[in-house]
Amino acid sequence: MKDLVAYVNLFPPEQRAMLINKAQESLLGAIGKLEEFGWIQGEWGDEGKGYCAHGAMQAADANVICLNAARLTIESSVARWNDADGRTYEDVVLMFKESIGVLEDLRSERVSECNGL
Repeated sequence: MKDLVAYVNLFPPEQRAMLINKAQESLLGAIGKLEEFGWIQGEWGDEGKGYCAHGAMQAADANVICLNAARLTIESSVARWNDADGRTYEDVVLMFKESIGVLEDLRSERVSECNGL
């Protein structure tokens, strides 16, 4: 989390808020892509096949903050985590929702203070 906080704090406050908002919107958009087109494993996917977690994020125009929030949530690469045996659609949607929470924490001053930034 400290690296993500440091990255976000490189930007002025108004731009920081905009980046976090965009990342949260992208994660909600990724959930929407999965709801509309379905979830798959083993490839990034498209509207015809459905999407993996990473593919849904890209289709929803995710930024680097969005991807790093997801990595913090799962402590792994998104593609590798998505393709793990036993992974489910519900797991992926929950990961996106938890990542939105990570971004909300990132928005708060408490995170910045906790990390000495």
